Amino acid sequence: ETRDMARRQLVLALKELSIRGDIHTTVEYLVELLENPEYRKNKIDTSWLDRRIASNVVTRKPDPVLVAVVGGVVRAHDSMNTRAKEYRACLERGQVPPTTLLSVDEPVELIYDSVKYELHTSKSGPNTYIVACNGTYVSAEVRMLSDGGYLVLLGGKSHVAYSREEPSGLRLV
Repeated sequence: ETRDMARRQLVLALKELSIRGDIHTTVEYLVELLENPEYRKNKIDTSWLDRRIASNVVTRKPDPVLVAVVGGVVRAHDSMNTRAKEYRACLERGQVPPTTLLSVDEPVELIYDSVKYELHTSKSGPNTYIVACNGTYVSAEVRMLSDGGYLVLLGGKSHVAYSREEPSGLRLV
């Protein structure tokens, strides 16, 4: 194998790595380092790494809109599943379920990086949601993972998310 093929395989492996919880890793830093043009051209030495460390290179944060949309889909999916369980429970008790449990619309408010996002989600299929914000719409599909996470398909790309309710609200990792 060539050096570039090995580098690409390492980047792919690092991007596929999934670590759950509040564990901070250097994965994003390593991916950015391996994709650096100087590294790709093998124009590096130990002083290159020293300069990089001294310049305090910061890895890119995920796109805030992407985070908001994924969070909105996860929140809506959980809410719709809760409604479905409540609906079935009413039927099992021989009660007529309230019509509010049939709603496919869910307003979602999220705060990420001190910005408030007001999203409107609508369930359009068994696992499909339409997310609207400021007149823009996007379709997303969500599937539950065996480990309790969510696989959100958005714009032809998949995103893995884990959530948990905390006193301050939904925490997405």
